[in-house]
Amino acid sequence: KLSLAVSFPHLLIGKIHVHELLGSDIQALLVKPEEGDSSLDLLFDKPDRDPKKEKSREDQAKEDDDDDDHTIDSLKIPASLRTARLENFTFVAELIEKKTRITCRHVNIDLTDVEISASDLENKNHATLALEGQVSFDHREKDLHYGEMNLKGTGAITPVDRQTRKIEPEIQFRLNLEEGTYVE
Repeated sequence: KLSLAVSFPHLLIGKIHVHELLGSDIQALLVKPEEGDSSLDLLFDKPDRDPKKEKSREDQAKEDDDDDDHTIDSLKIPASLRTARLENFTFVAELIEKKTRITCRHVNIDLTDVEISASDLENKNHATLALEGQVSFDHREKDLHYGEMNLKGTGAITPVDRQTRKIEPEIQFRLNLEEGTYVE
């Protein structure tokens, strides 16, 4: 389930203000084969790229140019987000070569108080992050359970480097291992 609530009056005055972005009960699977790209690499690959075909110099130069425009100046209007929440998220990573399954479950991620403005990076360049969840490590073929981690953390994000104006988030995050954590 995914829901979004935005402020219509803010849109009328040229600002984006998201009250809430909520995703709940979402499940994701990443498969990393012994050779080749993972399923996540393929998901974010450019649609016209044939992974078996080498890129021409022109294609590589164009791709490099596209990558250079990640500055705050490309954001034409101020943006703010009161809260984005991912609740009860499940993520499974199947590492074929290592014969390991990593399962993240009961994951809750809160991104709050996001405010970004190209014209006022000193005061409007921040966000808050909170995370909690359980991570388990298992053998893919044998009935072996290597461990369980119960995690909880909070942190602050500065989305834009004030000097370069590039969107390169700096994250100060404290992650705690909660009771019930063990590794065998």
